[in-house]
Amino acid sequence: MKNYKSFSTAYKLTWNLISKEKKLLFFLYIFLTVVISLLEIVAIVSLVNIMSFVTSADLPILPKLQIYLDLDIYSNEKIFFFISYFLLFVIIITTFSKILLQFINAKISYGTNYEINKIIFNNLTYLNFLNHKKININKVLSNQSKIDDITVAITTNLSAFSSLIIGSLIFVSLLTLDVKIIASACFIFFFFLF
Repeated sequence: MKNYKSFSTAYKLTWNLISKEKKLLFFLYIFLTVVISLLEIVAIVSLVNIMSFVTSADLPILPKLQIYLDLDIYSNEKIFFFISYFLLFVIIITTFSKILLQFINAKISYGTNYEINKIIFNNLTYLNFLNHKKININKVLSNQSKIDDITVAITTNLSAFSSLIIGSLIFVSLLTLDVKIIASACFIFFFFLF
């Protein structure tokens, strides 16, 4: 088994080896990650409104909702309870979406491992009898164990990729709320991090 110094080369070779089903699952994984990001943003906005109502009896989202809906017939308490139930619903949907995301992650990583093992097994099985003497079985078994590490690498990389997308979209959406608060929070975070 060759050692690749570049991650991009290893990813390209792995991408070329996997089936179309795994490639479609990867794009479904990205789509579901974006949906989870949007659900997280909705949950944050709902939570901010709930906390604002609890502390100051004010709903910051109310003027924006009144542009689209006639909310004069409802009291602030009813709108507060609706936002609270809506937040609970969003949290439940987000939780199930994250479980589905991890299931797709496992399906991609273990499926890729299976497909690569199948390719190696087929190549070894259909060799001419005279070529079997040239194969070092110790190298084959060593490479087989290295392929199992692909599952861990793909799982870890997909999780990191998903977290990066979710974090980036949440950060960008928070920048639209108040740049000064987000900038000071980032400064404090990086100050304590480094």
